[in-house]
Amino acid sequence: MNVCDLTRHATIAPFLLGPVVPNRIVVKAEPGRIDGGALVLECEREQALAIVRVLDDACDRQRVPRVRMYVKGSRNGWKRVPLRKRKEDAP
Repeated sequence: MNVCDLTRHATIAPFLLGPVVPNRIVVKAEPGRIDGGALVLECEREQALAIVRVLDDACDRQRVPRVRMYVKGSRNGWKRVPLRKRKEDAP
């Protein structure tokens, strides 16, 4: 999860992320960008997807840009996860 994007959720992020980031590992997911740092979630995939969904819904309710998410790529790099469409964006 992009560290800079998480600042929009200062009230709920500590409760959602505290248990799944015990080591607070930050990686450069987007090298060359000043806001390219990402926090690594240390949990099962299903739990990570649930956290992503909660933050996504919070972004929709607050009408703010979504949190950028990344997955580890095949060559030890990071790639951005495509975001689901918002209801109002659907055709």
